[in-house]
Order: sequence, then structure tokens, then C-alpha cells
Amino acid sequence: MQKYFFVFFAGIVLTILVFFGWNKSSKNKINVQPPLIIANGCYIQGCHGLDIQCGPSKVEVCDLMYQLGDGCRQLARCETANGKCEQILNSKFNNCKSCVENCKSKYTNDPVAVGNCETSCY
Repeated sequence: MQKYFFVFFAGIVLTILVFFGWNKSSKNKINVQPPLIIANGCYIQGCHGLDIQCGPSKVEVCDLMYQLGDGCRQLARCETANGKCEQILNSKFNNCKSCVENCKSKYTNDPVAVGNCETSCY
């Protein structure tokens, strides 16, 4: 009887721990938006990373794979200036990019720490 009570009690405790652990980890998830479209015919190319390229192709769909720096992309902007499609200098994006690069170099061998550090960048 004592053995069954212990197994039952351990199951309840484990269920509670998993539930609270799951809730905590889901609160830290970042909702990454597709690249921001600013001007007619001048769009951010691609969906991932810190290397922003501007061009005429509109991104319709991005895959759900998250890559380091994707959160900063929502701060980037492309516009047509002097007839040329180019990235607009933006201190928020540049600061975010520098922060992510610092996280990457600081925690080279620890992807979890890099991810946690990155969330403080945006």
C-alpha cells in the first residue's frame, strides 16, 4: 500500500513540475514577424539572420526555423532612395545586431546561453 502511495505521489509531483516548467519556457518564446515591408518594390530579402539585403522580391512565406538574429530583423528597414533600393541606417537594428554578435562571441560553446542572451537584445 505504501509503495502505491509513493508512486502516486511521485507522479503528481512530476506532473506539477512539468506543467510549471512548460509554462515558464513558453513565456520566453519570441514571436518573430516576417520581414517588414516598407516601400513599393523595395523589400527585405530572405527571412533569417543579421545580414540584411534589400531588393525587389517580396517575401511571401518564411519557414518556422529560428536562427540567431531573427528577432533583430523586425527592426530593419528597406526603402527606395535616389532610385535605389537599400537598407536604411537604423540605430535600433544596429544596436540589436551588435548585441547579438556580442552574445554569440561571449557564449560560443553554449547555444542555450546565447539564446537567453539574445532575448535581451530587442
